[in-house]
Amino acid sequence: MSSLDLAERALARSEGEVQVTVTRERSLLSRYARSRPTQATAIDDLTVHVLVLRDGQTGGAETNLTDDDALRATFERADAAARAAATSGPGEHPGLPAPPDGYAADDSDWDEATAALDPSIAGAALGRAFAVAAEHGFGAFGIWTAGEVETAIASSTGLRARETVTDAYMKVICRDDAGRSGWGSGGGRAARRVTGPQAPRGPERPPPARRRQRSQQA
Repeated sequence: MSSLDLAERALARSEGEVQVTVTRERSLLSRYARSRPTQATAIDDLTVHVLVLRDGQTGGAETNLTDDDALRATFERADAAARAAATSGPGEHPGLPAPPDGYAADDSDWDEATAALDPSIAGAALGRAFAVAAEHGFGAFGIWTAGEVETAIASSTGLRARETVTDAYMKVICRDDAGRSGWGSGGGRAARRVTGPQAPRGPERPPPARRRQRSQQA
């Protein structure tokens, strides 16, 4: 079942002015220190958020469950919150937006290879960081991550929308034995463009004037 189909199911089990937002995140993250991998995690998370409007007041509730009873219960919790807020008087929410002309879908920031979440891409990026850092006598520290997020919306006004995006990010810190460090980072929608350092600047020695000042102070 697609995220938009799930949003439609949740909306069908709701009443009144309601917007359902389904968000699915899939991601990998690798941490490393002293040029060694230290942690690898994978996330596959789905959240259904139900927003209810009553007399200009809002109430919201979330669930990670997708069965009919859970979706109905989530609406009821959001509805109860909105009704409780409305007892204080009308709110200022202008109402849910009307649908645009046609179905709104956007995958322009999605990359197929990144969405595959291949752990070997992370391994290659870390390996390159370790190798380049070692060439300069440094240890490498940092993170690499990539993920895909799909968001789908179904509203009682008739609005239907879906967006899928991918992103990747890497940060490399190079440190020498004296504790001096330099760093760099990069990111984008495609993991293939986040491959590790080309040549780390790494720790820099103080300029001659500063070295003389330190010697005199010593």
